[in-house]
Amino acid sequence: MFPFYRDGVNVFEKFRHPRKPQPKERKEWQFLGAQGVLFGMDLCSFSQPLIITEGQIDALSLYEAGARNVVSVPGGCSNLDWIDSCWDWLERFQTIILFGDNDDPGRKMVRDVVRRLDEARCMVVDNYPDRPDGKPCKDANEILYFHGAQALLDTLNGAVAVPVKGIIQ
Repeated sequence: MFPFYRDGVNVFEKFRHPRKPQPKERKEWQFLGAQGVLFGMDLCSFSQPLIITEGQIDALSLYEAGARNVVSVPGGCSNLDWIDSCWDWLERFQTIILFGDNDDPGRKMVRDVVRRLDEARCMVVDNYPDRPDGKPCKDANEILYFHGAQALLDTLNGAVAVPVKGIIQ
């Protein structure tokens, strides 16, 4: 892989094997000191809401279903350094939809990102359909796999606004 530089900083961060990783083998790795940027940000338009997912496969699943303006966080749900790296770019969006994984780390990431990006412009996907075994789907990829593209788009369209603290109806 060739590194990608922006302003002299390596931003081409993630690498994956072209095969299924062996047990206990890392499936991804990155350059030490690489600046995290959102996967897919070069394909986005500022005139549409931005959709942020937790994983690249989830972003690609939404894209496959017909959603556009989809990006993925670069370093997993616990690393939010990408917000600082992409701040000027993120500021240009009026609406940001967060589609994290349906687990505790994914929900924590969504809460932390909402707090950093301004709850007034954020929406959150929080209603996931069930898998055939009765358990809720884990992420966008599982929704696409078990229920198809239309169900994934319906789940995305069910995103709810984040209540703004201190506002009384």
